[in-house]
Amino acid sequence: MAVESESFFVDHFIRLTERTPYPWQKKLFLSFITPTTTPWPEVVDLPTGAGKTSVLYVWLLALAWSIRIKTFGVPRRLAWIVNRRVVVDQVTTELEDLLGSINDEASENLELRELLASVSLTGTALAASTLRGQFADNGDWSRDPSTPAVVVGTVDMIGSRLLFRGYRRVLITVQCMRDSSALTRWSSTMRRI
Repeated sequence: MAVESESFFVDHFIRLTERTPYPWQKKLFLSFITPTTTPWPEVVDLPTGAGKTSVLYVWLLALAWSIRIKTFGVPRRLAWIVNRRVVVDQVTTELEDLLGSINDEASENLELRELLASVSLTGTALAASTLRGQFADNGDWSRDPSTPAVVVGTVDMIGSRLLFRGYRRVLITVQCMRDSSALTRWSSTMRRI
């Protein structure tokens, strides 16, 4: 199984990013899909330029693998919380490229798209939203809890969404806490919360 899962990861990672994964990315993928033997790391501490943003791809491929083998051990939603708008913009750009790659009919990502869409009641492979000043939340991440989703935002925007959203607050809070994982990123350290 380890050889098959690693092959799945490497093949799809290259298709999505056009880069070969670093050894730490392979190790992180394995920790996502086998948390009982290799627990999720509490911290990913890497220097600038080491590819921390690729955790997005690692998570997505781990989710697809868990759907493929029907373990469903990887959370369907990823909240990417950062303290700088520029990093939100960088991750949003990566996310838009990822969405384009997954949804492109001519791409080699049909298997990935079908795996992700198979767990969504709406047939959507991946929903994504950015919460940052000057961007209106498109709400895609909160429309269908069964759809894999990524929400990227600043601490202020995500905190505000959880605490001050009126009657929808309970729904959004439940969606953020159920079947979700949150990552924070400060400088060269990424921490799971």
